[in-house]
Amino acid sequence: LLDAARLDAGTFALHLDPTDLATKCKQALESMRRQAEQVGVQLALSVPTQPIMLRVDPQRIDQVLVNLLTNALKFTRPGGHVALNVLPLADAVRFEVRDDGIGIDDADLARLFKRFSQLEGGVRRGGTGLGLSISKAIVEAHGGCIGVESAPGRGSTFWFTLPRADSEG
Repeated sequence: LLDAARLDAGTFALHLDPTDLATKCKQALESMRRQAEQVGVQLALSVPTQPIMLRVDPQRIDQVLVNLLTNALKFTRPGGHVALNVLPLADAVRFEVRDDGIGIDDADLARLFKRFSQLEGGVRRGGTGLGLSISKAIVEAHGGCIGVESAPGRGSTFWFTLPRADSEG
């Protein structure tokens, strides 16, 4: 709620530092391992072997990664899989959190990044409905974009990109 209030007040600030995002992704995934074990979901990570140095707010990017991973774990059945993939592109780096969970209807996709918006299944699984809207604000404050691809019964891929041009350290 504090982040939402800061966004409304215009006092939301980034503290940019050169950061190895490959390492940041490994740390985020490891921080979720116990939760994944508790719900019976396997985690996987695919990152380049080379460091990915971008000038970002490491705490805020961690917040986005953990939010996306937490959501994926919530909506993936026991025995399922969640993967964090990092894909270097020519002018950006793309981060993907893929799951083989319940998926999302096309009609619901537009509501996902709105404040206090939760889909039917999300209300039962807890949360405030703020995580994705705050993640969107963080990614956009870094000059990136965020989105989702999903189909009911086939899982979801939440992705975001961070530009290389203005953020390399």
